[in-house]
Amino acid sequence: MRYIVGPLLLAGLGCTLGCTRPQPVKLAVDPSLARLVPVDTILLTGVRVQELRATPLYRKLESRGGAGVREMTDLLAKSGFDVNKDVSALLIASNGVSTIIMAKGSFKIATLDALRESGPKSGSKSASGRKSEYKGRAIYGDGDGSFTLLDDSTAVAGSAASVRAAIDLAAAGGASGHPLLAAAASLPVTSQIWAVGTDLGVFADRYVPREGNLANARRLLKSTKSVTLSADMTTGVKASIAGTCASDQDAKLLNDTLRGILGLGRLSVPEERRELLRLYDGVKVERRDLTIHLEIDQPAELLDKLIDMFAPPASLGLFPYPEGGAA
Repeated sequence: MRYIVGPLLLAGLGCTLGCTRPQPVKLAVDPSLARLVPVDTILLTGVRVQELRATPLYRKLESRGGAGVREMTDLLAKSGFDVNKDVSALLIASNGVSTIIMAKGSFKIATLDALRESGPKSGSKSASGRKSEYKGRAIYGDGDGSFTLLDDSTAVAGSAASVRAAIDLAAAGGASGHPLLAAAASLPVTSQIWAVGTDLGVFADRYVPREGNLANARRLLKSTKSVTLSADMTTGVKASIAGTCASDQDAKLLNDTLRGILGLGRLSVPEERRELLRLYDGVKVERRDLTIHLEIDQPAELLDKLIDMFAPPASLGLFPYPEGGAA
């Protein structure tokens, strides 16, 4: 018997060491931000800011910002934030009506208070210089331009009501069990930008016209039960978007619509810019039952050409944001 048990134990040990597959690394949301996600969130977006800023594509786009980027950086610096190192991650939650932005990084509460105290003493003080308190925490600004620092590494911005709700959640101290966080965990850990959403009909009701050319887009949005997006810009752009529809008819409509858009896009490419056809070659649409998958794979050298073709050089001092700041 002992001649049998020994080999069996060795075989079992060998299988345990050699046959166990490594567990895939999951995309993780910082727990201190995850617990701030409102319960009514239907769209959750994450940005790994440090990793995104390190990508060649971001650096090239940033270099085209010229004076506009420098002005924005200076403005943030006056508020006590260094855009190059303060913010490491963003988590953006929306219920279709209001949006709250949660940031992880290195923030200085004392700097903000000092800035406010040194600001203008007259009634012309800007909204960002106003300060109130809620449950012992300072809230800067007012209305939709409110923000607070929960500690030296966590900031929250949004409407005054959203910021107060975040303070309540932080005080409760519990872990978040929002289902969208579980959906996010299935996305590639290499994603610098990601998003997960469910029942997005609220966005259709609020932002998409009921009639006209966008009527079909409204129907598609209302029929999409869930959406995931992941984008990796380490080399070029590799992105995956998946939308699960409510019915077979809706899935067919979404599939046909996306294919039609790509077809029309190819036909609209001017003769003198035939290289743009490669842009459409890098987009694939595939239907799997009720889910439509959109795969995007754009090489870095093609994107460089497009930036050189369409983005203004830094010497012009232009910055591609609408008036009033970044969208």
